[in-house]
Amino acid sequence: AHTRKTAETHNQAPGKDAATLPPPWDIALLLSGCNDVLHPYTKVHTVDQGFKFLSSVYSKLVEARVTVIVLSLPDCCAQTGKPWYYKWCTQLNEKIQDKWGKGLYVNLTAPIPQDHPDAKRLWDDCVHYSPAGYDMMGEVIFHGLKEMQDKLPPHCAM
Repeated sequence: AHTRKTAETHNQAPGKDAATLPPPWDIALLLSGCNDVLHPYTKVHTVDQGFKFLSSVYSKLVEARVTVIVLSLPDCCAQTGKPWYYKWCTQLNEKIQDKWGKGLYVNLTAPIPQDHPDAKRLWDDCVHYSPAGYDMMGEVIFHGLKEMQDKLPPHCAM
């Protein structure tokens, strides 16, 4: 139910009239969550469809005058028996990095790989971080934001 609600929210927000409405927030993190993008509710079955879906969410946010920071997919299913999923995520990450990698972008794959020495503590399964992994993800995002501070709107200074 949560994934369906997430997908429905992405498909509706910020909406058709986003450019004419004041945004409810100034800045958004676009986490390219693999199980929310590659899911029956979003009708996404290929890398190109996934990228098109993320691009449409990005465009709607920009249209609403929101500063968007794009996050890569995590290192999903690298060490499991789902090579198709790992390939899908890797290809989508390449597209994400090609389009947004030189801008407001934070790579989550490299700092928290599934072959991390502390992987058992950081990963619950091949897609989801553990609570400790999500804490580490927060640290990675924080440090990424600090590094791009000069590109962020003045009111977001750290």
